[in-house]
Amino acid sequence: MSTLGVVVTCLISTLVCDSQALGIFQPKYPVEAVEGSNAILYCSMQPRTSWDLVRWYKGEGSQRTHILSRLPKAGDRNDARVKWSEKNLGIEFTIIIEGVKINDTGKYYCIKYKDGKGDTIEKEGPGVTLTVKVD
Repeated sequence: MSTLGVVVTCLISTLVCDSQALGIFQPKYPVEAVEGSNAILYCSMQPRTSWDLVRWYKGEGSQRTHILSRLPKAGDRNDARVKWSEKNLGIEFTIIIEGVKINDTGKYYCIKYKDGKGDTIEKEGPGVTLTVKVD
């Protein structure tokens, strides 16, 4: 299914996607990938949102690690294997993790901040689980 198809499905069906915070949609179903392949983690938002306000993290609480953003906070670095899908700009914030590894297994969160500083969360997606398997 195309990325647009998944986004449309997510916007229409709460059986496929979940939105803990109104306006951020991530699939309810887990994503599976074989080690060394690419994994696509979907995230869409309504209304249109600036790229500068969106960040992806893996894990929760003190275990949360920064994965990707346009404006990383001091001390955060983007993972070189992760890039934006760059489709449906301003609505879709899907990422592609290239060459996934076993330790990439975990729950990933798409988060919108109130400003570019990234101090205050405005909305947080429910998270999507990635499981990486050995071929």
